[in-house]
Amino acid sequence: MALITATQIINTAFTNKNTDPYLCKDSFIEIAELNFIKPSIGKKLYNKINDDINSSVVWSDIQPCGVTLGSTTITCAANSFIKVGDFVSGIGLPILDNDDCGLNKILTVNVPGAVTSFTVSGKAIVTNAATTLTFDRPNGKLHNYIKDYLSFCVKFEMLPDMTYNTTSQGVVENVADFTVPVNAKKLSFLRSETYKKSETLLLKMTNFLSDNLSSFPDYCNENAGGVSKKNGIILY
Repeated sequence: MALITATQIINTAFTNKNTDPYLCKDSFIEIAELNFIKPSIGKKLYNKINDDINSSVVWSDIQPCGVTLGSTTITCAANSFIKVGDFVSGIGLPILDNDDCGLNKILTVNVPGAVTSFTVSGKAIVTNAATTLTFDRPNGKLHNYIKDYLSFCVKFEMLPDMTYNTTSQGVVENVADFTVPVNAKKLSFLRSETYKKSETLLLKMTNFLSDNLSSFPDYCNENAGGVSKKNGIILY
């Protein structure tokens, strides 16, 4: 199963929300995953995230909890979802841990499988007996960054086929009513701009991974970004 849907790609990377989802072919998504995502996070982590998706693993949950100003201990009703290593966020907690680097995460739980209290890496900033906290598995949190990056990678792969169509008469330009097809120079410019946007989101994803390395022991940037660019030419 793909890491992203056609609808998610269009909503994230395309200006026109009415773009036909059929254009985001499964083959384009797979090519973008193999060209960009797999080298950027490593084969092992890539496969684990795919396994989670294929197994319909639940990555996120929301629970009412109690927090105390200056404390790293949080209370909750008996809960089977919360686990050590989960990222935790919500009103009353800082975004980052006490080291101001990685995101706030769960360090210990009192009873695994029936958690009623747990400790986190960041100290509560208010006292609230009934705040709402969100718990995210590491792979689920990473998947949110992957989807943003992958959306522009897929668009990058799609653009030539959106512009030109291969038919039994040869390669032709796609022309619709009230539009003018772009030339090769403009298409190249658009692909370059799409690539630049993807690079920004790649940096955002890799910064997240670097700041939270303990949560992703299988992370391996196989070629320092997945693609390289020399003299304006994108190399795979």
